[in-house]
Amino acid sequence: MKKMRAAFTLIHISISILLFVNGCKNNFSEIEKIKSDLIGESVPGWNFDYLSEFKDFKILKKTEGVEWLEYDADLKLIDETDNKKINISVKIVYEKKYGVMLFRKVELKNRTYINKAPQGKWNTIYVLNDCTYKIMNSDQKFWLRDPCTGNQFKLGGKDGESTWGAKCDSVMIMSRENKDILLSFVYTQNVIRLN
Repeated sequence: MKKMRAAFTLIHISISILLFVNGCKNNFSEIEKIKSDLIGESVPGWNFDYLSEFKDFKILKKTEGVEWLEYDADLKLIDETDNKKINISVKIVYEKKYGVMLFRKVELKNRTYINKAPQGKWNTIYVLNDCTYKIMNSDQKFWLRDPCTGNQFKLGGKDGESTWGAKCDSVMIMSRENKDILLSFVYTQNVIRLN
């Protein structure tokens, strides 16, 4: 009887370990599958070319419907040509067809670039296509110029303008402080929803 209990206990422990390992493996496999599906895809400012570009991949939210599956994820990537680290948030969409999950698209939720606004000279920033952007750090004073129209805006600080608009694929920035400053440009992809 004692041998039988020991055998059942051993079997129970073995099954628990297998279920745990399989659960870990499935989560790992899910992320690895998503990474593989992203290869060859792109979002504004980034092409997914190699699995080695992914340094961290966190699924923040998983939402599932009858015919679709969406992931909200934060990615830490590295550009292997210039060793530049990039942080982006994306939405990854799958479609369910015949019981199989098929990759549909990836959308940029946001991406942040840090740009220097030097004191006494203009720095040209090429903005991402198909995106809207906000310039953060509004407590710092800076000038923004639209090179296409020549319009110049006094931004940041208490004396900065509250509205501005640039029509070009680039903008020029220059510090109004007595030093160079860093400004965060936060991009969000313009998405056209098809019903």
